[in-house]
Amino acid sequence: MAGETSHVIRMAKSSLEAALGERRLRLSCTEEGLVSSISEGAGKLFGLDPNQIIGRGLWEIIEEPAGASEGGRLATPGPQFLLALVTRSLTSPDHSWRVLISPPQKPSKGGMLELAAAARATRVKPAIMQVHVETTAKGSGGTDNNNGSSNDDETLNIFVDLWPLATVTGVLELDGAGRVRSVLEERMRPVGLLFGVPSQCLVGTPLTELVMMPPGRNRPVDLLSSSSIKKSSLKSTKKESSVKVGPIYVLQANHADGKPTQLDVQVVGKPGPSQSLHAILRFHIAPMLPGGAPGGGGGGPGAAAGAVSFSG
Repeated sequence: MAGETSHVIRMAKSSLEAALGERRLRLSCTEEGLVSSISEGAGKLFGLDPNQIIGRGLWEIIEEPAGASEGGRLATPGPQFLLALVTRSLTSPDHSWRVLISPPQKPSKGGMLELAAAARATRVKPAIMQVHVETTAKGSGGTDNNNGSSNDDETLNIFVDLWPLATVTGVLELDGAGRVRSVLEERMRPVGLLFGVPSQCLVGTPLTELVMMPPGRNRPVDLLSSSSIKKSSLKSTKKESSVKVGPIYVLQANHADGKPTQLDVQVVGKPGPSQSLHAILRFHIAPMLPGGAPGGGGGGPGAAAGAVSFSG
């Protein structure tokens, strides 16, 4: 029609696996810690060439940021790296860790070593890592030995999921008191990756304990406005029924690794007491900063415990 704009769009049926494939890279590993297979999207998500990854050790691709430690020591490089990851995963299931991803180092000679190292450093990308360990039985399946136990051998299936920071988001439903009532779209948007813990661990926790609130704002509902000025009592008696979309705040949060991180937080809902809200969270990624520590460098020297960065 004249004067009206029309948009033609195409829709196609998708699946959870397809959605996850667009958001995270999955590596399958042997018990020796070598990459045996890699999901699609290595180039798009991390700029990696699958042909350079297959057969290489995990420790050649994944490293922890400088200063990251477990029990006071850096993660062990080499084949023992996988054992450390599996042990950590079994001890803390569904937890996640902040790591750095880079392509395997190519053999260099003489004075090219420093040049190759500098070129490789420009390709380092921060990521969130999860390790999944599954056991499957193989063999005859019988239980004919004298002890009555199975003759089957168990095979370890080890999967390492790597999430680029930009693809990690979470949606939380908050009750009237500002506590997390439920985690929404958990399988596609595992909000726990932002904090390094299982997503369901956040249920029942006040949002104000997950992020450091800006000055003048004490409740999640205060994040619906860009101003901390309170309304007069006359205006506050008027019931507001429309849903408001709050501005995006950059707030400091604490990660399970003990280091701070910066999150973009946006609250959506109806103003007023006892109203349920929805909070959308994602890593704050500073523009024009290649590489760097995960979480927009929230763990850097300038991120003091009492310093809160916010916008709005």
